[in-house]
Amino acid sequence: MNIQDYINVTIILAINIVILVLIYLAVSFIRLKNQKKPFEELHSKLEVGHQVLLSNGFYGKVIELTKEVAMVEIAPKVTVKVSRFAIQSIVEGK
Repeated sequence: MNIQDYINVTIILAINIVILVLIYLAVSFIRLKNQKKPFEELHSKLEVGHQVLLSNGFYGKVIELTKEVAMVEIAPKVTVKVSRFAIQSIVEGK
């Protein structure tokens, strides 16, 4: 093999690596978009008075809600201040 053959192989390898990286980025972007959609729907529906499940496993009732923070009552007279994004789901029928 001469030097031109090594250059050609290197270029082909570099092109393959770039293609694989682009495919990985595209799949990651699509996956992130699909994971983000349910949380956007959750936070658009979230209101004071909803029963919610927090990401740490606590159930509670939303007492106060701002853009970033939620006050959640997890027991009578026990209210915790949590990130709004710690709310995993709205609990139906609780």
